[in-house]
Amino acid sequence: YTSNNNQILFKVNNIYANLNKIFSHFDIEEFLIIKKGIMRGNFSISDSFDSPNFKGAISISEPLVELPSLLKKDLSTDKILITANNNEFSIMEKIFKVNQKNVASIGVKMTLNKWLLDNLHLKCSTLKKSYIPLAIKTPILNFDGDVECDFSLDINNNTVSINGNLFGDNIDIVTDLQKITSSSNENEQNYKNVPMNFKCDINVLLGTHV
Repeated sequence: YTSNNNQILFKVNNIYANLNKIFSHFDIEEFLIIKKGIMRGNFSISDSFDSPNFKGAISISEPLVELPSLLKKDLSTDKILITANNNEFSIMEKIFKVNQKNVASIGVKMTLNKWLLDNLHLKCSTLKKSYIPLAIKTPILNFDGDVECDFSLDINNNTVSINGNLFGDNIDIVTDLQKITSSSNENEQNYKNVPMNFKCDINVLLGTHV
């Protein structure tokens, strides 16, 4: 690492990290448990602090994670490749497995403006005749069911947009209406202070057991 007169040069070569061991030191098991995954690669930041240039490629081989508050089964794939070029980061579109079965294609692209997020695009599509077994747990709502989807999430110019289609089957939803009402009133006040706009255009179709 070197810096001089607003110039920066930061390089990390031959990265090798066991993600299971690293994340075992963080108290996040309620949301994320990394059971397996080896990270390798090279990464650098150069040019100036005012206009940094990010460059590199990092791979995570055989990642296996558990998302206790989102999925019923473990999520995995053979390899995740993350690349950085100037101010753009991308995760190449990849087929992910749930419980060792191919279920969905996911890809991400993100652009920074200096050090801050400028825009982000995430695409998620389930494969034909495949579904994601969701088990979402929140303080006010529990959602359990099989979901097929084809949607995108975009963050751009202080606007969050979600577009696409969603089909749910074998659905069980448990809610606490009193908590929802209380939470809605609180969120209405909180959102007034959030400098973000939210747009949602999702076609939702629910099957049995609603």
